[in-house]
Amino acid sequence: YLKAAKSAFPHYVDEIVGMSEGSGLPFEHLFLMHCQSEFTLMSLQQEEVETETEGCTTVYLNVRNGPRILAHNEDGDSLIKALGYVVVASIEPYELPSGEVVPEESFTAYCYPGLLAGNAYGFNLHGLCTAGNFQLAKCVEKDKIPQRFACRALLSAASVEKAVDILRTGSGVGLATGYSYNLAVSTKDGDNAMYSVEVAPAEGEARNLVSVHAVEPGEVGSASSYNHYNMYEHLDTPSWRDLSSEHRKARAGAVGPLSSKEDVLKFM
Repeated sequence: YLKAAKSAFPHYVDEIVGMSEGSGLPFEHLFLMHCQSEFTLMSLQQEEVETETEGCTTVYLNVRNGPRILAHNEDGDSLIKALGYVVVASIEPYELPSGEVVPEESFTAYCYPGLLAGNAYGFNLHGLCTAGNFQLAKCVEKDKIPQRFACRALLSAASVEKAVDILRTGSGVGLATGYSYNLAVSTKDGDNAMYSVEVAPAEGEARNLVSVHAVEPGEVGSASSYNHYNMYEHLDTPSWRDLSSEHRKARAGAVGPLSSKEDVLKFM
């Protein structure tokens, strides 16, 4: 995993080195934290059981001439409640040893201690808003990029199209496991659609399987309201069953389509 990460995103590996030096914690420990998703899914391969994740729920509301909301419940380990923090970052352009110039970055992101920004939710200077949902893809590749590096890379994307391109190509290496990325643009003259982007590894290939579901502006009702959990909704790929996601989806069906900010907050 380290070799793949250095090949695709050496500058993000350097960010982990910086966290290691600043915190006094071994780099190896911090890097292994970025492989948690992959190790979790490998353990499921050994057990072959149903699971019930402590995962997140994302709610889309895109009412034409009305509220436009991407809401996210960061429902991970309860320890994060006291330890999580918000990073506001501005990174000047710089050149990698390969000669590639990394463009300016500016973003705000909720972060977990020891992890790269982008693991939870955030937005950047281009108005791109991101939030993620852990997915339980059965395919886990051992020589590709840990998915948390893709989360960090999305904070650099100048558009939804660029974000999807990052996810589709995996920087020429591919992702080790799947994930779901929830995207929206907040600029005044930007794209009014919101996007659920589901990703899984293409086994044995240096690319990813990607499905994009657009939540277009619509009238109040089912067309303008969409939810995402810790299970695949529109990408056909083998995955482990997640009982928690099934329960959340059933509850959403009982509640019905959302139509206002108050509805979203009550549902979350």
